Amino acid sequence: MTEAWAILELLGRALAPVPRPQSLRALRAAIDAEALPWEHVVEQANALLVTPALWSGLQGKALAAKLPEDLQRYLAELHRLNAERNRGLAAQTRRTVRVLNDAGIEPIALKGAAHHFRSAFADDGVRIMTDIDLLVPTDALPEAVAALAEVGYAPEPEALVKLAGHHHYAPLLREGEPASVELHAHVVVERCQHLLPTAAAWAESEPVAEEGLRLRVLSPTFRVLHALVHSELSDLNHLKGRVNLRQLHDVAATATRLRHEVDWPRLRRAMVSRGQHRAFAGALALLAALLDFDAGNGLTTRWLGSIHRWRCRQRLVSERFQRCDHKLQNLSGYSLERRFGLPPGALPLTRARARYLGRLLARSLAYSRAA
Repeated sequence: MTEAWAILELLGRALAPVPRPQSLRALRAAIDAEALPWEHVVEQANALLVTPALWSGLQGKALAAKLPEDLQRYLAELHRLNAERNRGLAAQTRRTVRVLNDAGIEPIALKGAAHHFRSAFADDGVRIMTDIDLLVPTDALPEAVAALAEVGYAPEPEALVKLAGHHHYAPLLREGEPASVELHAHVVVERCQHLLPTAAAWAESEPVAEEGLRLRVLSPTFRVLHALVHSELSDLNHLKGRVNLRQLHDVAATATRLRHEVDWPRLRRAMVSRGQHRAFAGALALLAALLDFDAGNGLTTRWLGSIHRWRCRQRLVSERFQRCDHKLQNLSGYSLERRFGLPPGALPLTRARARYLGRLLARSLAYSRAA
């Protein structure tokens, strides 16, 4: 399993928008080494949804030609197919926005959809996109769903039940279109809305200058904030010690391309003032370690980030550590709130942890007596 972290580092160096000279030298040396397990590299890149970005990154660093010829053909073809699909998604997004505009609704393009209008990447084939995320005014959601239904979009009945009360409506599908459309009433899940309130997202959005469409995107600062909150907190990657390389690449690419427009001290205040200092420090540590992206000095307590980076690495290289870490996650505020239903505040959380540890101790004593 030690190999998994080394491959993750290699992928990060290949994806890094502006790699350090020593990272480039290490990447070139790894590619030149005959022992590099390319089948494992590609397997991990596929699992992390960064294979097209790997090809684009190696091309941009003039290293693609060093790969074995069959691997070059494979990566180039995947990149080509992804670029073709993304162009289809861009066309579908514009058609969808036009339908909403005709109903009097001006949406905000979120996540991958924003890259169709203000891309942070070198070409159309870099990012794998799974769906089209559009934020609409909360009170206009029924109208938006109805407008898309008139042109053939419909949700899956199972998804309607599963996502009732969710921050976005059930994915809408239309025959012949490459992707589903997710209409958001809120930017993030309810438990994260204090970090990125929907009203603030609207206030921080910017119009897209595209003839025939009325559309907005989040400001660069809020695009980065949304990516961090969605990946590290909403998707629980920080809690679970997982590395979402695709999302980190999004952050690094966006913040590099729009570096003069991203307010990192403001991002820090937004996270730290709401108790997410560790998640913010952890994300910055992974960005620096894997993608050579440095947001600047003084933003975080460095040791917090170092501990999170070490934990992520240990989870990849040691199955025993992974099992122990998984058990410790049961003591997190998120897990205990789901287990016991806690009111806000530090005291209820402390009591819940003591209660849970007491249960574990009692169970351990019972097993010892039985033995």
